[in-house]
Amino acid sequence: MNYTLEYLEKGSLVSDDGVAKNVSELETLMLKLDAEKYVNLCLVYSNQNILTISGGREQYIIMFSDNSKFYELNNPLNRGGDLILIRTGHTVGKFPPEMVMDPFTTYSVIKEFYASGKRHPDLHWKPLN
Repeated sequence: MNYTLEYLEKGSLVSDDGVAKNVSELETLMLKLDAEKYVNLCLVYSNQNILTISGGREQYIIMFSDNSKFYELNNPLNRGGDLILIRTGHTVGKFPPEMVMDPFTTYSVIKEFYASGKRHPDLHWKPLN
């Protein structure tokens, strides 16, 4: 599976591209996200579907695209509460708690995407278009 790991270097967003041979490599890349230097991990399945994980430090924002539609992962059980600051790329954004995922959920999404190239069927994906 192809991936791009984006990180900040001297104020610019830089990327390393590679190919993951197994899902464990993707877990290692996910855990490298620290919301300071390493900020985005983009996974590409068969040059079509894209999974983007942003953030770090056990707080992740997850987006999915299938060439025609975009989705954000939501956890309806986490509704309410204060907005959470998370770096996604150059900027720090404020996200509602229902958009912020823990490492366990994030890794389960990565495993499903690695195996099938699809959204995790047991989770709530909110269409954006």
